[in-house]
Amino acid sequence: MAWQTIIENVLNMKESVGSLLIPIMEGGSDSKLYAFDTEGKVYIARVFSKDRDKIDKEREVFFLKMASDNDITPPLFYASAENNLVIQQRIHKKNHDFSEKSRVRNLFHCIKQLHSLSVPQNVPSHDNHYAMWAFDASKNMHNKKYEGFLNTVCYQRVLAALKKHETTAVTHNDLNPRNILWDGERLFFIDFENASIGDPYFDLAALMLFYTFSISDSHQLFTDYLGYPPTAIMSSKLHLMTIVCLATYGLWYLGFLYEGHKDRSQNTLDSILQRIAEGADYLTTRDDYIELGLRLFDKATADLHNQDTTHALFILEQ
Repeated sequence: MAWQTIIENVLNMKESVGSLLIPIMEGGSDSKLYAFDTEGKVYIARVFSKDRDKIDKEREVFFLKMASDNDITPPLFYASAENNLVIQQRIHKKNHDFSEKSRVRNLFHCIKQLHSLSVPQNVPSHDNHYAMWAFDASKNMHNKKYEGFLNTVCYQRVLAALKKHETTAVTHNDLNPRNILWDGERLFFIDFENASIGDPYFDLAALMLFYTFSISDSHQLFTDYLGYPPTAIMSSKLHLMTIVCLATYGLWYLGFLYEGHKDRSQNTLDSILQRIAEGADYLTTRDDYIELGLRLFDKATADLHNQDTTHALFILEQ
């Protein structure tokens, strides 16, 4: 079947594309995902919401094409912000145990590849910044507890210190476990909805958070990524960005909260992160997202006022 016909059939949601359009559960995005097969291969169709901002869609398509051209994301066959559609080859994900340091090192190598891409000059909209995401999420929840945390003097100091030492690169900005695929030979990043020209430390903090639980010497991974030992400023910046990362992912996932939800889980954040590091299939249900969101936000609250944060602020505010 010609690709033009396939694209038209996907846009019209016709089952004649390949064998069948199969809806796939997505995370917090308002895009819809469908799987279909044709000519012996399986593809993913990502259909954007028609209500989504035009420039926002153009930005995602822009960075997705960059990633595809550099083999960072699965092969891209079609991408159009105007038609609200992206089609990529589906990677049959295999569980990848990140409890081994060599595998985590591979993950840091992949994100360095993304961060090392030349920063383009014609990016659609630069208005996509880590400092905004947690605030936007909290506003949508209408919960004074979360808004109060973000407006504390200490959290505002964290954001100001990070802003003072900000660097820029091509960034993914949502490296949660569902957005990293392993096909048995190599890693791929998917879902470039939040990609931007941003601070690479947000990606680094996410990797440190989700994938280094079982690694005793995570500091060495940071050194390997940089190519040299980090300075005190760099280490302090990574610590503070981890707090922002905890708060942001926590509030993103708490967006799944529903009326009447009761947190009856006995799982700690450490036990959840260990499951993720070992390749367990997590974040597959709404309650998974809520559970992780609660634990992440609780840790952000605790870490905001610990001695390491006080020291990091002292270093960066000089």
